Amino acid sequence: MKKFFFIIIFFLPAFVLSQKAATAEQQSTVIENITAASKNMQTLVCNFTQTREMTILNEKIVSVGKMYYSNDNRLRWEYSDPFNALIINKKQMGMLTAKGKTAVSGGMAYLFKGISDVMMNGISGKNLTDKKRFDIQIFVWQNTCDVQLTPKQAQMKKAFSQITITFDTKDYLAQKVIMKEASGNITTIQLTDKQINTKISDDLFAI
Repeated sequence: MKKFFFIIIFFLPAFVLSQKAATAEQQSTVIENITAASKNMQTLVCNFTQTREMTILNEKIVSVGKMYYSNDNRLRWEYSDPFNALIINKKQMGMLTAKGKTAVSGGMAYLFKGISDVMMNGISGKNLTDKKRFDIQIFVWQNTCDVQLTPKQAQMKKAFSQITITFDTKDYLAQKVIMKEASGNITTIQLTDKQINTKISDDLFAI
């Protein structure tokens, strides 16, 4: 009896998790809801907590700040301590620090570009049907749903091995993004205190 009970306990987590995978109908509903939410959103302002786990460090690096997003491909990713801000203005990218503006180049530019693409496309829902760039899996939970993106293209694979975007099923807005880098590093971004369609000054996106 004890052995039988152990077998049930051992396999129960896998069984429960397998039951959470979205059906074709659920996937269609999730994508429709996220797409509808993104179409109704012109701007998004929110706080974020970024946790970075690096293979060469034992401690996690935690940063906080504010994100400003506009659906015309503009993003301001502003860290509060120490102050600096990554700004994406359509095809332009720059960094603002306490000492002034500076250009972003090299590997840092590639990483920031990858993160900004993930954030903007995750918020807008553009990645959810892009089967040329990603293998896409959707998992439905009680109050959230996870969209798991596995890159297909060689260039994206160099940066990320997997991206998971968690959406709140109350409003179908992104609330968490987990980016697993090809190097083994993991960046988790939690979005809170979301304000939708509030006016954002163009000055915040100036490069």
